[in-house]
Amino acid sequence: MKYVTLAALLLLAVAAGHDGPLPLYPHGAPAAGVGDIPANALAQGAPYQQTTADSVDTVDRWYQANLPKSCSRMSASGAVKYTCGSWAVVIQSHGGTLISFVPTFHP
Repeated sequence: MKYVTLAALLLLAVAAGHDGPLPLYPHGAPAAGVGDIPANALAQGAPYQQTTADSVDTVDRWYQANLPKSCSRMSASGAVKYTCGSWAVVIQSHGGTLISFVPTFHP
């Protein structure tokens, strides 16, 4: 079983405080450099990323089944974006599959 990093736990807590929890992909690992993000930066909306060898389609199917139904889905060539309130999950091909958890910005 893979351990979830402190940063990932904080991301889930921050997301839960705004719009509900955003699940991390179970076959993902923290992306390079993510462990260096200070916890207070995540609390202020710094993005978090995971990588996986699974395809974009496989990750997309998992998120379709595991994100709240209130999230909206948009796809483009080689990428998918789910918007869930003030957070988004972006899945894209990038030397494997990169999963980004980013705050959305509303003017």
